[in-house]
Amino acid sequence: MNQNIVMKMYNFSRKCYEKRLVFLARMCWMFNRIIFCADVPYTAKIDPTVRLGHNGLGIVMHVDTIVGANTLIMQNVTLGHNFGRTREDGTTGTSPTIGENVFIGANACVLGPVKVGNYAQIAAGSIVLSDVPEYSVVAGVPAKIIKTLTEEEAKYSMTKW
Repeated sequence: MNQNIVMKMYNFSRKCYEKRLVFLARMCWMFNRIIFCADVPYTAKIDPTVRLGHNGLGIVMHVDTIVGANTLIMQNVTLGHNFGRTREDGTTGTSPTIGENVFIGANACVLGPVKVGNYAQIAAGSIVLSDVPEYSVVAGVPAKIIKTLTEEEAKYSMTKW
């Protein structure tokens, strides 16, 4: 697997954080912030197979964000907190949970305690404020479902990333 520098630094900082080497974890986080303008906190739970387009330029993630395997996140994406909201299923949470094999287009925002299902696709420039079901394509401000993919279409489109 070919990881970019931002993800390598995140993975290293996450391991440091898990071993309670918080100072070193913070130094790696600061390196990413200064050199790549990417705010990928070491407290976020990001699968090692996640890929960041354009080396993570301009990506901002909340400290409690969860990102599943094989997800592709393009440049200038915000995965952030939306104050005062609870999840649609009634559970509490502050930041997004992204499933596996998800595509998030450039300049998209996923705000609040939103769950994005596996194989979902978020169009560039979209603002996601509610849950996205599996195999859905969403676009717009606020994002709405514009298409539901079949399992075959979703897996085929993943080969194009």
